[in-house]
Amino acid sequence: MGIETILIASAVTGAVASVQAGQAAESAGKYQQTIAEQNAATYEQKAERSKEIGERNVKLFNKDFEKTFASVERAYAFSGVDPSRGTPLAVMEDYLTEAAIERQNIEYNASIEAGDYREAAVISRMEGGLARYTGRQRAIGSYFQAGSTLLGGASDIAYTRKYGGL
Repeated sequence: MGIETILIASAVTGAVASVQAGQAAESAGKYQQTIAEQNAATYEQKAERSKEIGERNVKLFNKDFEKTFASVERAYAFSGVDPSRGTPLAVMEDYLTEAAIERQNIEYNASIEAGDYREAAVISRMEGGLARYTGRQRAIGSYFQAGSTLLGGASDIAYTRKYGGL
């Protein structure tokens, strides 16, 4: 086998290896994007679930608060206190105010948690898009690398022909 044959084989092998590496990088990018999309969908489901849990927690709080408030009203009535005037009225108003604040806190916390999950979904999609883009760019780069390898091989062959060896 002559030196030219070896140079050609070397150049072709290097070019094929470059293209295959680029294709593998592109496939890996696609796979990473698929995983990122799945993660994003999971985050979106968690966001919805957070809102649902928040709504359920408000309902549970309301139920518990109504029981407590009713027992306070009964205690006032049983002791002969008029809850519509004076200190009992102020206490009842405080209970109602605190309950409204607690409802808002429950809703706020659920909203923040859902927002965090939605943000995680967006970030996951962005990471997947970046992985896909990077894979494509590596595939494109592999074609340039393959071309460069082939041109280098052609240059080596021309040099060998002109000067009769290495």
